[in-house]
Amino acid sequence: QQGQEFTYTELSALASAAPAFAAILDPDAFLAAGDTPGRIIEWCRRTGQPVLTSPATVARALLEGLAFRYRATGEGLEQLLGRTISVIYIVGGGS
Repeated sequence: QQGQEFTYTELSALASAAPAFAAILDPDAFLAAGDTPGRIIEWCRRTGQPVLTSPATVARALLEGLAFRYRATGEGLEQLLGRTISVIYIVGGGS
């Protein structure tokens, strides 16, 4: 909608070159369709974080937010099961 198009490969390269932890995003806050860049700007303002505007910093922050969520979910599963999980297979269209 903003006239920019990126492949996943391009976004991955941009994200890897962007500074780490520019902002911490909760991926659940951005599940609904519609103006994700605008919602990310509002999230950053509301949470007192630097406003992310470049595709590189946005992509990196979203990927880091997902990584944090996966870690928390994995640790929760380990606690629930009472054992260490060494491998998790992720399947499906979103993986």
